[in-house]
Amino acid sequence: MTGRSSDNTGWAIAVLVAASLGATACGGDGSSASDGKRIVQRPAGASQQSSGEVMLAGDSAPPRVRWIGDENILALSNLMNARIRAAANYELQLWGSDTTRALAAEMSRQHADIRYTLDSIATALNLAPVLPALAADVDSATRRHVEALTAVEGGRPLDRAYVKTLIASHELMIDYLAKFSAAAQRDELRRVIDSINAKLQVHLAQGRALRAQFATADSAKAARDSVRRARVRRP
Repeated sequence: MTGRSSDNTGWAIAVLVAASLGATACGGDGSSASDGKRIVQRPAGASQQSSGEVMLAGDSAPPRVRWIGDENILALSNLMNARIRAAANYELQLWGSDTTRALAAEMSRQHADIRYTLDSIATALNLAPVLPALAADVDSATRRHVEALTAVEGGRPLDRAYVKTLIASHELMIDYLAKFSAAAQRDELRRVIDSINAKLQVHLAQGRALRAQFATADSAKAARDSVRRARVRRP
């Protein structure tokens, strides 16, 4: 069975993502995205003067560069999470098989929970998510994942495309979150990032398992079709 069709696939993606992202691109005080300056921290004991986002270390030791802040980690995690959920919600509009629909529904729920978790730790730590310059690359990659779904028909082709997108988007987020965990300044945030990454690993395994099922089913169908064509050609 195929889910209900949509005549407005382009803007549907934009609406889904916008609703998921909320105020991620700005801090809670309405500030704009970070300009991407390097953040330099001095070693313990060195004197420093703070000017904007760059803190100069003393002459006795080289500065230590912090490539991303906790507020940036929250914003980028929210961005990737929102795109994964947008893809799941799009699949739920035009699904083909009950199996894929069930997986998409589970992904939508799980990633809504992840958004709640990220919002909760931001509130607990009094952090306003701010997108850094790196967001341009993440935005481009994750947007391609979602928009690729609009290029295929609903039903069986969309199911295959969705599973492919699920795998690619989860691999990307898992890779980034591993780096974020190492870069996080606050232990509380690091623990949350690690717990989210563990969930993403489960999601990725589910996607790969369904991809394997599709490959088996497609191979069997191709074999049946080949036999059928041979019978038709037989005199």
